[in-house]
Amino acid sequence: MLFQKGSEKMSYRVAITSSDGKCIDQHFGNTKIFYVLQIEETGKWEMLELRKAEEAEIKKLATEQGKFGECSGHNDVFLDYVSNLLSDCTYLLTSKIGMRPYKVLMENNINTLEAPHDLSVAIEKINNYYLKNK
Repeated sequence: MLFQKGSEKMSYRVAITSSDGKCIDQHFGNTKIFYVLQIEETGKWEMLELRKAEEAEIKKLATEQGKFGECSGHNDVFLDYVSNLLSDCTYLLTSKIGMRPYKVLMENNINTLEAPHDLSVAIEKINNYYLKNK
């Protein structure tokens, strides 16, 4: 998703899977907290917020749908929940992701890339990628 204010440069949002907000070091299926950043085309960025995949909400949805007890990182309820949670993000950067979650997020317009790097390195790489592909 792109945002524009007047004649300012465009910016976009990126979610990352991180244990500390400094390094992309979490596997998608094990992540319960997503860091959300806003990046400008210039490469300037800011941390906007943390978004939590609330286990109680996911369990409630799973029970309502009769899907309780499935593997948390790859079941439909978790994937739908995270897709909604990150729906305003253009990219998700993670250290590792399986094919099924990758496909579901991509179908929901969240471009998912494995980027097990320090955050500053990952931001530079994703911004170069974004500028080439916008």
